[in-house]
Amino acid sequence: MKIKSTVANLSLLGLCWAGWLSSSPLYAAPETKIKLCNSSDQKIYVAVAYEPQAGAPLMSRGWWDLGPNSCNDLSLPLGSDRILLNATSDSQILHWAGDQKLCINAIDKFDFENASTMACSGSGLELRGFKELSVAALTEASGGQTPSYEFKPADAVASGSILKICNDSTNDLYLAIGQRNSTEQAFAVGGWFKILANKCREMLRTESADEMYLYADSSDGTLIWKGDLALCTDDHEGFSFDNAKSMGCNGEHQRRELFKRVPMSGTGGFEYHLKPQAAKAVRTVADLCSRARDTIYVATAFENADFPGEVISIGWFTIEPGQCSKDVVVDASTLYLRVEGKNNTVLMEGPFKACVNTTDGFDFGNSTKMACSGENQKIVGFDTLPVAAGKIRVDLP
Repeated sequence: MKIKSTVANLSLLGLCWAGWLSSSPLYAAPETKIKLCNSSDQKIYVAVAYEPQAGAPLMSRGWWDLGPNSCNDLSLPLGSDRILLNATSDSQILHWAGDQKLCINAIDKFDFENASTMACSGSGLELRGFKELSVAALTEASGGQTPSYEFKPADAVASGSILKICNDSTNDLYLAIGQRNSTEQAFAVGGWFKILANKCREMLRTESADEMYLYADSSDGTLIWKGDLALCTDDHEGFSFDNAKSMGCNGEHQRRELFKRVPMSGTGGFEYHLKPQAAKAVRTVADLCSRARDTIYVATAFENADFPGEVISIGWFTIEPGQCSKDVVVDASTLYLRVEGKNNTVLMEGPFKACVNTTDGFDFGNSTKMACSGENQKIVGFDTLPVAAGKIRVDLP
């Protein structure tokens, strides 16, 4: 069972996900509420700049994410009438900018107190143009209400070529993807990008790339699009790996997956469709059902179908009395189970040994060979259960 967030690939797209940052002021200026609206059909990432007090150096801060066709209020300690804005679309194709060059961090959230004069050198740091606006003018245009500004597609500058990935299935899916020139040695890859059912997602095509490689699975985990190139992913959340082929891939939540190589012809835009008939169906989908009187906690383990000898362990599934943990995906003929009750009481175990985290949720891609020496990690016993293909029910104590 995969738990994935939707983020931009730091090295591939040059921008990371950031939630609405805290607006705790570094100065004592009163906070001013600004409404920012996105009238495009893509999520955008917004950076702001302002004087925390009159005459102070400009502070730049970001990133705030703003969903398609939506608005959100932002409170900032403005020390003057001006606010400066910069934004980029999720695809990295649309840019809202201006003439005032200020330092930002293109790959992480940031908070710079002297954005106009700082050296702006280092990993991810670069100068971006900001558009300067008058808060008073925005308030007047809003009829005396909360000053607001709308990021309109017509006001953006488009750049680069579009790489469009289309989901032709009836389920949402999660995509991990990389682009490279075939003469390069490194395999940079990032994910997870959510693509809605029967929808496409646009991203920026790397100018020199003549091939891409991708791995995707449906949101319920039952369909997988893959190839034969082993690359490392983070199977729990968003990630960006600069060399996903040669890294150890032994960290928590890290798992090797088989990526499909797709040649990209010519230059300019490129479109690729993930068709359900080209996907692989997983072997077994299990409902784990409790017959206990109290809440139980279940850890599962099974051999990775693509990498014999690597055992995946996942936990903990919380199951209430008489209830089932539905759609636990098992792409193997044998399922290993460990069941615990309150106060870590062991209700089911066996001779098969694998690593777990005894206190927190976990997802280990190589649980029988990893060191299992991290905080709260421990080798424990699992019971062995042969499982049939298809949809099954497993009754637990």
